[in-house]
Amino acid sequence: MEPKKKTQHPEATGKNKEESVVISRVRINIRCRLCFMVDGYLPEERKCRHCGAELYRIDAV
Repeated sequence: MEPKKKTQHPEATGKNKEESVVISRVRINIRCRLCFMVDGYLPEERKCRHCGAELYRIDAV
């Protein structure tokens, strides 16, 4: 009796896997003037995630 050969699925070996390119969006660390929390925001985000106050790009850390 011959030992069974281990076969892997093509997806598990990565041979047929397409390489995906992920373009990350630029995040800016901004400190909120009201609650002083620093978080990364996308350029189009205008409100603090924690307290809802207006964010200003000049407060970027």
